[in-house]
Amino acid sequence: MGLGKASCSNAERRLTDMAVFSRREIVFLDVFQASDYLVFAPERIVLRAGARTFDIGAYCYSLREAKAGTRSLVKLVDLSSYCQFRSALVGVLVKYCINIVTLSGMPNSTMSTKWSMLKNFLEWCDESGNFVGMSISVVRRTVVKKYCEHLAYCARLDDRATNKYANLQNQIIEILTQAYNDDFVGHGILRLRLNNSLCVPTAPPPDEDQVKSLDMCYAVYKGFSAFFMGFQKYPFKWDLPKYIGQAVWVFPCIIKFISPLDSQRCSGLNRAAGVIDFNNGCVLSLELAEKVFNNRDTARSCRNLMLQTIAHANSDPRNFRRVELARYAMFAFFFIFQAKATVSLTQAIDLKWSGEYSISKADPKFRVIKFRAGAKVQNFRVSSDFVPEFEEFLKFRARLLGECKCDYLFFSFDSKKGPFPLPEGIVQQFNRTLNRVDPCFRLLRTREWRAAKSDFLLSSNSPIIASDSLQNTPETIVDHYAEGRDTDQKIQFKAFYERLSEVVVKTTISLLQISVACCDSYGSPLAERGAPIEPDCTKEFGCLFCAFLKVHASEGGVRKLLSCRYFIYRISYINSSTKSQDDLYAPIIQRINEIVEYIRVASEEFGAMVERVERSVDVDEELDPYWESRIQVLVEIGVL
Repeated sequence: MGLGKASCSNAERRLTDMAVFSRREIVFLDVFQASDYLVFAPERIVLRAGARTFDIGAYCYSLREAKAGTRSLVKLVDLSSYCQFRSALVGVLVKYCINIVTLSGMPNSTMSTKWSMLKNFLEWCDESGNFVGMSISVVRRTVVKKYCEHLAYCARLDDRATNKYANLQNQIIEILTQAYNDDFVGHGILRLRLNNSLCVPTAPPPDEDQVKSLDMCYAVYKGFSAFFMGFQKYPFKWDLPKYIGQAVWVFPCIIKFISPLDSQRCSGLNRAAGVIDFNNGCVLSLELAEKVFNNRDTARSCRNLMLQTIAHANSDPRNFRRVELARYAMFAFFFIFQAKATVSLTQAIDLKWSGEYSISKADPKFRVIKFRAGAKVQNFRVSSDFVPEFEEFLKFRARLLGECKCDYLFFSFDSKKGPFPLPEGIVQQFNRTLNRVDPCFRLLRTREWRAAKSDFLLSSNSPIIASDSLQNTPETIVDHYAEGRDTDQKIQFKAFYERLSEVVVKTTISLLQISVACCDSYGSPLAERGAPIEPDCTKEFGCLFCAFLKVHASEGGVRKLLSCRYFIYRISYINSSTKSQDDLYAPIIQRINEIVEYIRVASEEFGAMVERVERSVDVDEELDPYWESRIQVLVEIGVL
């Protein structure tokens, strides 16, 4: 226990250089299926919760890889560094992870969060030399106290992250209390207090945004589900959302349709789609196709291929093109369900379904649907008019599954491998699909729908009724969602943006010299010729178009630029400007890419360096400290 952090790091670095990493025997253990497990070999265990994994067994070894393999999901270890103390602790934590699921039925995302906190604790134990006999109560409580003191020190260095470190303290005390059945783990520890001023209520979205989001999802769901269920023929006319007010012809090809709001797409048609008349819903004649391709043989070949594709799609009710549209219908209803039932994204993704449910009356305009999800009886409250829609969806779900079986209420589907769980990036993935219809469209997020429903319920009921409907506590309603009156919402919005502005300004002042690159003449910006953004010394994006900008062709300089690009990708969806995201951010991204590319092609050595840094930033999220702190600030105040 005596090693300090710095000396331990140096010692570990020397040992790691001498380590011989190799594979070990492993056992994947699904915590949601293992009701009980006798941990006979903790070093073999890799925990699994849905698509998430945690190689907890690797912590039985003092020398191991920093990250698990992207495909194997397992860390290589030095087998000679096995430790009995570590194995005993890992065994207890494995049992805890199984027992907590059995008792609480928590979703995958919550379990994954606990794993992240356990990783932080175990890594700290390694760095500080505190990986000792935790089975001894006195030692265990001493280690936990030291860890909480370490977190308190980290909070003093960054007061904006107080809530983060307070949660880490509370969670590790709770985990070890339950794992060792020791109620005195947290006694005598001075805990951090949550800073409620950092909790900004989520304001409900404007009515027009709610209508627009629902219209788009209903258009996709009703149009494509009816096409799949009714075995309609290609090409078919699909009614776009009401706010667009038109219809398009859909064909069984990659392009599928041409939206009236996306005129540029007509210039990017591939060879097969060149024989389609999207305006009139037909395939061009051979004579007209020949004019398109300027070659009769090519025109005949592409035209025959398209006619053959349409014939195949119209002869098979489960043709992969039809299944693809049915999958989009499934995604659309998934978001309709979120809007109506206001369950969280992870809850909806992980929602199990057995087919048995009952509907009871809550009040004249609402119904409660009760069902069994896994080992628990769940319920959600919806308006009366949504019940027939939900029952129709269940029929569509059964038709899409066919002979297959799926434990999830919502799923993705593939013609070859059948149903599989929705991906965690379903929001971004489906939003990109809908942008083919409307390039400026944005799906409302779950928190926005919950804020909208909270706003409606609070305007006519109490926080207790609102919390019962949203299945959370009254404190959550008050702390995290906007109140019912429009004036209150405006005040909250104003306070929210003022707080964000203050945080950003303070961060910029203290870290200006390491934000984007270096500056030759701070305070006297000079615009480059044709700069799309006016240089401004108080705004780091403006520095990119200043004549005094200097970038070091080094790993640090490249990491700053790529971290800035990563930051823009993360915040682009919260753009509050009237400009589109492309108009606002595209020039910045282009400028960064130009500078990085200039360094990349300077030499082979620079090219390898840029590739390495780009991978560490975009994949491993190893950002420059300035941009990492910017993202952390936005996370803490609830923007991300």
